[in-house]
Amino acid sequence: MSGAALQIWGLTKDYGSTRVLDDVTLDVAAGEFLTLLGPSGSGKTTVLMAVAGFVSPTHGDIFCGGRSIANDPAEKRDFGVVFQGYALFPHLTVAGNVAFPLKVRGLGRAERDARVREVLDLVRLDGLADRKPRELSGGQQQRVALARALAFRPKILLLDEPMGALDRKLKADLQGELRRLHRTLGTTFVNVTHDQDEAMNLSDRIAIMDGGRLIEIGSPSSLYARPRTRFAAGFLGRNNILEGQVVAIEDGAAMIDVGSGILRHALDPSDRLAVGEAATVALRPERIEIRPMRPGIDTGLDGTIIDIVTGGATVEVLAAVSDGRTLWATLPFHGFDAALGRGTPIALSWTPDATVAIGGRSDGSP
Repeated sequence: MSGAALQIWGLTKDYGSTRVLDDVTLDVAAGEFLTLLGPSGSGKTTVLMAVAGFVSPTHGDIFCGGRSIANDPAEKRDFGVVFQGYALFPHLTVAGNVAFPLKVRGLGRAERDARVREVLDLVRLDGLADRKPRELSGGQQQRVALARALAFRPKILLLDEPMGALDRKLKADLQGELRRLHRTLGTTFVNVTHDQDEAMNLSDRIAIMDGGRLIEIGSPSSLYARPRTRFAAGFLGRNNILEGQVVAIEDGAAMIDVGSGILRHALDPSDRLAVGEAATVALRPERIEIRPMRPGIDTGLDGTIIDIVTGGATVEVLAAVSDGRTLWATLPFHGFDAALGRGTPIALSWTPDATVAIGGRSDGSP
């Protein structure tokens, strides 16, 4: 990637006979907000710790500014790190915590004080400089940790589950703060999380990981709308996965027999579907429309409502189709037909471009 601030090449990490990272390669652009997203044990934190210098790779290399840093100690990499547990010094004030990395780097008192005032103002904690960590809320403590990591103006800011210990309201507030800081500073941010909403809300790009491997990478909108792998389709938001066989290709669409009906899937240039071969497609719940069963629907399935969950602005409908599989549909609350209830026969329909053909295995290979 042109203008890459960070390059990871073939990063592999073994602990004895256990491989926790398997040939991870990716570039992070200067000024980008990249999030490593995956379940527990996917390897995302190990990647971050290797970049930070706290984990030594078994194989591979890491470059910053075009220079290998794989053998540099953590303190020589000039990266800011924010941990989930904050790691604040309880005996120091807010100002003392923020000033600590500046003191270690040998900055004079006047410059340290100026930097501390600057970053505390940046994270909107300028009135709390004399407080101890125990006198702060969780959100305030996290902002102190951010200020400390930013005080020495790092080349890259590394964030390890920075909102994992916060409640939903504080997470939303801190996400707004992180977006504002990223826009203001233009610093390269690399974030680790298992929270899909956090990844979608914050990131320029998301790198989805599983089993120590990089599964898929792209913008939040592209990964959500057109995932290429089954794992990404199932992990990033809710998706209905339908498997079947291509029975015909006509007028730019594949006709796929999924057992409970024939689906019309609009072909994308990247699709590799052929008559007689197996096909797997993903269908987002919000792309589905439901109505009382009626004849003449070209694309869709007949089913029966088995559950309805109201969630504020939306209604989640779980329906069983004729072959026993279930599908989720997400409908706007104000447009939901109140006459529909459990046991109601319905038709589920969608446009042919609503489905996305995905790879059969988690890594996207056939």
